[in-house]
Amino acid sequence: MCRKGKSGEDGCFQFLPDTWELFSKEIIGYLAPFTPVNEEYVAINKIEKWLQEGYNAKQIALLWNQGSIKKCSSGVNRYGVEFNSCEYVKRVLEKI
Repeated sequence: MCRKGKSGEDGCFQFLPDTWELFSKEIIGYLAPFTPVNEEYVAINKIEKWLQEGYNAKQIALLWNQGSIKKCSSGVNRYGVEFNSCEYVKRVLEKI
């Protein structure tokens, strides 16, 4: 079962509402309802697009977590939730 994140993330892929809107419009062509089927479809197709553009697994993890491939970052977000994109990338790469 997928849970809601502490910063408003939703679903198994932990989409923030703004990210869902952006990725949904890019992949499906419109703001699709946030359903498990749509969520998986959008996530898989977005990741496949990044792979086709030449991004590697580390870069994709950074894009997913922080929206850029710049140096990973850590701190506290506007919701008061601690984050560490370096640790996130490390956990992702351990599962590959």
